[in-house]
Amino acid sequence: MTSLNRYRATFAASLCAGAVIFSNAALAQGTAQPPAAQPPAAALVEVDDKQIDAFAQAQGRVTEISQKWQAQIDGTETEAEMQSVQEKARKEMVIAVQNSGLTLEQYNQIAMAAQNDAELQQRIRAAMTSG
Repeated sequence: MTSLNRYRATFAASLCAGAVIFSNAALAQGTAQPPAAQPPAAALVEVDDKQIDAFAQAQGRVTEISQKWQAQIDGTETEAEMQSVQEKARKEMVIAVQNSGLTLEQYNQIAMAAQNDAELQQRIRAAMTSG
């Protein structure tokens, strides 16, 4: 596998993991702390119904954006082109999250908490199917 193909595969995987992308984008913008400095008990985040609805809306848009940009990523020939497309996709995803009414930090906190909280996952799924 060439390094560009490895990079594509890695980017595609990270594109699907929206929380990772937004953590990186927020870090690059200096708006979030590194993961090691975040509280270890992410599952203790209290999330109200309004935040659940906003997260579900944002997650739906992030998924759509990811799918939209994947074809362009697959069509790139150089790492520089891929990084350019990647940055455009990230910017669009950041806007989608912000348009949902959440900050990147809130979005990341909810995503991280949901990884370890089955009840929160269920609430998010319900909001995604009802919205």
